[in-house]
Amino acid sequence: MKSNSNNTKKEDVLTTNDLPQKLEKTSPKINLIVNNTNTILPKNENDIKGDILPYGYKYNKKKNVLQRETKEGEWKIFFRSHLSVKSIYINSETNKTNYELAWIDHRGKERTTIQSANVCSNSRKIVELADLGLQITSSNSKEVVEYIDEYKHHAGNEIDVKYFIERLGYHKKSFVMPHETINKKDLIFMPNSEGDKQYTEGFSKNGTLEEWKKNIFDRVKKYPYAMMFLMSSFASVLLEKFNVKPFIVEISGNTSLGKTISMEVASTVWGDPKTLIEKWNTTMTAVGRRAGLLRNLPLFLDDTKNGVEKMIHSIVYQFTQGVEKTRGNLTGTQTAQTWSNIMLSTGEKKITEFGHNAGVAGRVLTINKAPFGRNNSELVDLLEFDMCEYYGTAGIAFLEWLMSEEIAIWKERYKLLIEEYSKMANGNNVIKRLSKNMALIHITSLMVNEALQVDFEDSLLYDLWKEMIETNKEIDKPRQAMEDLYEQCLMNKTQFVYGPECLEIKGAWGDWEYNNSKCNRIAMYPSKVKELLENMGYDANTIINEWNTKGWLKASEKRTTIAVRLILGGVKKMIVIDTDIIKQFI
Repeated sequence: MKSNSNNTKKEDVLTTNDLPQKLEKTSPKINLIVNNTNTILPKNENDIKGDILPYGYKYNKKKNVLQRETKEGEWKIFFRSHLSVKSIYINSETNKTNYELAWIDHRGKERTTIQSANVCSNSRKIVELADLGLQITSSNSKEVVEYIDEYKHHAGNEIDVKYFIERLGYHKKSFVMPHETINKKDLIFMPNSEGDKQYTEGFSKNGTLEEWKKNIFDRVKKYPYAMMFLMSSFASVLLEKFNVKPFIVEISGNTSLGKTISMEVASTVWGDPKTLIEKWNTTMTAVGRRAGLLRNLPLFLDDTKNGVEKMIHSIVYQFTQGVEKTRGNLTGTQTAQTWSNIMLSTGEKKITEFGHNAGVAGRVLTINKAPFGRNNSELVDLLEFDMCEYYGTAGIAFLEWLMSEEIAIWKERYKLLIEEYSKMANGNNVIKRLSKNMALIHITSLMVNEALQVDFEDSLLYDLWKEMIETNKEIDKPRQAMEDLYEQCLMNKTQFVYGPECLEIKGAWGDWEYNNSKCNRIAMYPSKVKELLENMGYDANTIINEWNTKGWLKASEKRTTIAVRLILGGVKKMIVIDTDIIKQFI
């Protein structure tokens, strides 16, 4: 039914999964209705399910109407049903209050809806509830609001008070999941939209933990790359405890290499792969809101080719910042969602190739080998079948263990792992940043072994890390950029002034005595270096600064350029590449 008013704001409307009965589809502005199967049997006209009505009101059971006493002492019908405040829901993060209203439909069945205090106290907004079947009109809405207020005060402590939260993950000393809260049983999750409700239903359980270990974990544990992806799924809930910023783990490569199967295996830690895995055809705003909803749980995005290429770099950057873009409205700036989790991604093209920026490379761990090897269709077939049968138990078991574990000991072991992985970085700052992330996945594997009593050989991760460094040039963007620029210089030697005998060159790139064996530099015009880098897709300023930090440039103090006396005369500030140094790795 189409609403006749635009007064109810989207943020005023809340839904609940605390009530297990069948949901009835209604207007998207209004909360969903839960149809209870019990028939209401009032004890008397003024008493329904033990709820005594406020003074000055009475309920006519036969006619199913509420009446109020007028100043003249007459009883006037103002609402054609019984109406009560069944429960009070308080948002544990914002302290905003919501009320569960209950009424009786024409079949004698109780129906309920949860609405914000803003709706229940506003005669213009509460009219919107007519879409749900409540007999509210513009004529009686004010009386209904007054009645609800009187009812709340009259019932007082007899109304059940429940606490809810609209996001998953850590909340104080508890961890909120859609269907249970670990360490705080009286706190429930209540999604604030039908979309959130539909998505979070994927965090469900099927089969037992032992069945998951036998049919999923034990089959995958021999494959290090698939296990790294699986352990990354567990590791997502450790970022906040270990003070690690959000990052991305991806599997890239051509089709039929088991990328999607690996993601499905990783998602079985928390729930049903069919619901939890989403496609990359999304927006920066949508990813921010989904990450904010998950907060500490992993985000699964499959197949980058479905995304908008120009947007992927921005999505990666925003996600790894851990906070969504600030937005404003008529009443001021909206509260920005925050998160601390891991994104698991797949695609034929590496995420690092969508943005030639060292900053992106330092946020993504890339696996570009077949997770299960090649020609392993039998294993894939078994996993595809069993993933539909066994899921959602491992994550809960790990959380229950984690919430009772002394984390300080594990933090000390984590520091040692960071040192070990950093040593393999050979001074590369980008790889050093990734070392912290790889160390987190490693410590996760040790914790999972203990928590779930499994036996993954964690030492395999060291070899895997070495392979990743060797095969992923994008991890070292400055080096890759220098190699690309040097190649351009070799291919365009005629654009350089090479000696005093050289004629003036129109559009020259700079000075380079490439025929002189003693020459140890290439002096280039800064504008030309930036032009070449940007044409190759790099962030020129970032790359040049990285080169200078690494000592690859001959530059003045606190600058990336130096004054050079040119071969054909004159002095210019140039970017001077030290060829003695770069030839050590080119």
